[in-house]
Amino acid sequence: MKLLLMSCLPLAAILFVLPRPAVAASVVLPKGAKLRILDDQGSLVPVSDFSPKGELTMKLLLMSCLPLAAILFLVPRPAVAASLTIDDTTVEGSIIFSVGQFDTGTGFVLDGTTILAPSLGTASATVSEGTAVTGPITHTFTGQFLTGGALIPPTSGTIAFTEAGGGISDILIFSYSGGGAGGTATLTGSFVSDLEPGGSLVAPPGATLVSEGTPFTFNNVNITASAVSDVDVVAVPEPSGLLLFGTVLAILGFAFRRRRSAIPD
Repeated sequence: MKLLLMSCLPLAAILFVLPRPAVAASVVLPKGAKLRILDDQGSLVPVSDFSPKGELTMKLLLMSCLPLAAILFLVPRPAVAASLTIDDTTVEGSIIFSVGQFDTGTGFVLDGTTILAPSLGTASATVSEGTAVTGPITHTFTGQFLTGGALIPPTSGTIAFTEAGGGISDILIFSYSGGGAGGTATLTGSFVSDLEPGGSLVAPPGATLVSEGTPFTFNNVNITASAVSDVDVVAVPEPSGLLLFGTVLAILGFAFRRRRSAIPD
């Protein structure tokens, strides 16, 4: 449709830019004489040199293009792809929501606040995982976007990110609804992250288990979506610490040995 519209525009330009012979002024000659008309410069031109049929054809073509142009701009157009990324790895103690092209309805709403009005733009928001007082905070989100077809399975899921030493680090819940050709799809869900030292989250029944640090994607029609949890870092002693620890053990061992040797048999 866009190609057809583009092909019509040059024709419209030609129609209005090129000089056109006048058709209102005319001269009537006696019987048997050739009919001539006045052109834009006021000169008589044989009627055979003027082709109103060609101009009429161009006008009809232009008129047929205008309705197509109206349809092109009035019919809802699906976004190239809405996007959502939930990042619990970059900032310690925080979760970053990055979104783009939620282009209809409510746009994208996080915890009751609109962070992206309906548009093809992008936005991000950083929220807290929680505190010792509040405990882990469950963040809810809703986004709406145009679709070019029906949604595909899975349209919902519960994901629990597992820690290497056992336990759950993050829980993602999502659900898609609506969709269809030229329709609106709605993505709703929630995300919660455990606090250090952990142990407060429990995997919901039937949850899909994913190793922490492994991105989980839940794409669908006209949207890319993913979430990744943080990875608990196991402290590794530095060489200087190991040397000091070994020196202390050696001193204690030497002192214990001298003490034993000083005790008479």
